[in-house]
Amino acid sequence: MRSPFADTWADAIAEITTDVEFQNATIVIIDESLVTSTYNIHTGVTTVTGDPRVYQGQARVKPMRAPVNREGSAVANSNAITSVRVQLPQMVDFSQTSTPSYRTKRGWKMLVLTAPKNLSLLDYWFSLEEGLQGASAASRTLEFMVDGDATVDRTDLPWLT
Repeated sequence: MRSPFADTWADAIAEITTDVEFQNATIVIIDESLVTSTYNIHTGVTTVTGDPRVYQGQARVKPMRAPVNREGSAVANSNAITSVRVQLPQMVDFSQTSTPSYRTKRGWKMLVLTAPKNLSLLDYWFSLEEGLQGASAASRTLEFMVDGDATVDRTDLPWLT
């Protein structure tokens, strides 16, 4: 019996879930190892070279569970760490070269650039925890962690223009 889906189940689902109605945020994922910073002691000038962006585009950002207090619930002003699931289009290439790369690196950082339905997402740094995918994924799903107390200073990001 032939499948009722155009190609595969994952492709049929991807046509819907990657629509901007569902992936309605714009994000940037960065790899800080791609940037070199050099300080000249004679001039006092820091020169930054490289582009840390490995992905910039549409995404769905969704918390996975309730925040967990890192230091324990008895500590006053403890950091609330939340796991966040971020879904990207199906075949995102993270390479900055002509050779495609679909691997992720733990520790990559993410910023939300636009989120029309939740502007507070623009205030946080997210850190990549997991990027392993199954063989029939309809979208690329990454797991990030966010510290509810850490906020973004966008003035110190020269590549973010």
